[in-house]
Amino acid sequence: MFQKRMSTNYIGFLVHAGDDWRRRTEIVERLEGFNTPECAHFLFSELERVKSNSSTRRYLASVLKVLAAMPRELVQSRLLEPIADNRFSPRMRNRFIEALDRASRR
Repeated sequence: MFQKRMSTNYIGFLVHAGDDWRRRTEIVERLEGFNTPECAHFLFSELERVKSNSSTRRYLASVLKVLAAMPRELVQSRLLEPIADNRFSPRMRNRFIEALDRASRR
């Protein structure tokens, strides 16, 4: 219960961070270790919501890093989806593959 409440607090901070990508990155990095379905769902929604560009690339890489650290059963099926999605650049799709590979090793 504590873990779920803490991840909810961090997610609340993200909501209020606006487009401050440095701050958002710091908050997302603190979500590592919060291996809840709710946290995974939120992070995947961020990947769908935030357009990849030079300002957001580091933030999205942090989101993927946190997802890759989660248990495979929480993230595997959702990490497969964007690999074939042309909205993401080939470089970002490669990052999804790398994240899937790291999650599969857990």
